[in-house]
Parts: sequence; structure tokens; C-alpha cells
Amino acid sequence: MKTITLHLHGITPADLSMKRLALYLAELNELYGADAAVHFDSVTTGSAKLNANIENDSYSHVVNLVRDLSQGKGGRKGLAAYKKLGELISQDNANGAIEVDGYQIVKFPHLVEQKRTFTIKKHGSVQGKLYQIGGKDNRKLVRIQGADKETLFCTATQEITEKLAPYLFKNIRVTGYSIWDRQEEGGWKMKSLEIESYTPLDSGKLSDAIQRLRNTGGIMWNEMDSPHSTILDGRG
Repeated sequence: MKTITLHLHGITPADLSMKRLALYLAELNELYGADAAVHFDSVTTGSAKLNANIENDSYSHVVNLVRDLSQGKGGRKGLAAYKKLGELISQDNANGAIEVDGYQIVKFPHLVEQKRTFTIKKHGSVQGKLYQIGGKDNRKLVRIQGADKETLFCTATQEITEKLAPYLFKNIRVTGYSIWDRQEEGGWKMKSLEIESYTPLDSGKLSDAIQRLRNTGGIMWNEMDSPHSTILDGRG
């Protein structure tokens, strides 16, 4: 048996719900194209790695198939699976690669990067339930669940994350410089926020806290005098 891995840089197993994991596995099954010879093995901690074992007799076939599909060659189902995996990876704000024995054989293009996007950098606040703190680097990863159950990706110094630890699984407001992308369907999505300060929120409903933020200013895109100029200025 040899191991083939989909390495998802930027997300951890904790970010993958069972439903989301099932979507990845379904597309990988089509991508690898050898149902009886490929066996799901595990999800490795750290950056999420979806590991499968390939029977030795099918190893070369599967590796060559994956390489061909990444170059636009192969069957309809395999090509559709490759495209869908790229979409899943981009939706999760991650980077993906197929690895064999620790060596990268295919890197998925980040579909979001291929599209023209408008990005601005703004000082402001977001809030939600703090559910994850971690990372080995000096800049720690902080993840917050927003009001619509979306993940808000933040970073902070070790000093700040140590102070945040007592508020794990509690509602907080964090403030700092954030990067926002304009979505094709309209509206804005926060890509990241560097936490400078935080405020614990009371045990009341998060929606009440959001309304209080709006009452004190919030992030009011519609009140910009010239949002398009602001966007272009913010792109540098």
C-alpha cells in the first residue's frame, strides 16, 4: 500500500464538518478513479490532510490519472471532480495539493485568485463566538463563529491569545485592521483580521450585540461617499 494525500493548507480537521468532509471524499473518489484499489485511511491533524491508501498494483495508474486530470486530460467525471475540488478548496479559503510519499504532484489553482476581486483594508470590529486558538508561529490563529455561522479568520500575538483563552466558546468583539473582499454576488466578506484589542460580550443574544455595534457605527459600506474610489485606493 502507498499513501496519497489531499493536503489542505490553511484549514484544520476541526474546520471540517462531517458534511464538508463527505463532499471532499466524494470528489476524491471520482478523482482517483480506482474504487476497489483506493481505501480512505485518515485525516491528519495540523493542516488537514485527507489520506488514502492505494494498492501497489494500482499506484502508477492513480498517480498518472491525477496528473492528467490536472492538465485537463481524462474522463468527464474525473475532470468534473478536479474542478469541484478546486471550488471546495477556494470556498474554504485554503490552498490544496495532492501529495504522494510527501512529494507534491498536483497543486490546485486557487479559483478566488483567478477572478478579479476588489479588496480594501479597514480598521473595525467583528464579533461572534471564539472557538479556536492555536498555531506554532509568533502570530497565532484565532477563529470566531459569526452571526451567520460563518468562520471569521483572525490572527493575534501570543500575548493577546493568552488573554483570550478564558473566553473560549464565549462571545467576544475583536478590533483591528481587517481585509475585506467584494463578492461577485454583492456584499463583502472578511478575509482576515489582525486583532489589536478585544471586548468580552455579555451572555445576551449575539444579535443584540450586533445591533449595539451598528448603533455605534459598525461597518457601513453604504455610507461611503465613493465606495468604488475607496476600493481602488485600498488596493494600493
